[in-house]
Amino acid sequence: MALEQVDVHLGGVDYKITPFVATKGLVIEVKLVKLLGPAFMELQKAAQGDGSEDAVLGEAINVLIGQMDKVDVVALIKELVSNVTKGTMAINFDQEFAQRYGVLFDLIKEVLKVNFSDVFSKLGLGIGA
Repeated sequence: MALEQVDVHLGGVDYKITPFVATKGLVIEVKLVKLLGPAFMELQKAAQGDGSEDAVLGEAINVLIGQMDKVDVVALIKELVSNVTKGTMAINFDQEFAQRYGVLFDLIKEVLKVNFSDVFSKLGLGIGA
């Protein structure tokens, strides 16, 4: 069974996202949970009314920053876009996204939607929408 590719147009460029095979997706998901999980727990406090929204958001950001030394964030980002091409051409990461970090983060969001929207939906997060 071939994985269905998704086309996205970002920053004037057409990209093609190929979903991860299950093993690679699970490996990446573990890294994402390790990085983002504690911050999401803080955000849940805001949803439950356990503090002011600004205070909880600030704490969630602090927790996220604290987690960044536990996960190689650059390697994770490269891994997230590893199944993305420009048409049929592989992407030269350093050249493609130099001075285009906004496009990179938009592309990461699209990759997350393609690969993990069902997980985010189960967690009550709106990334799949």
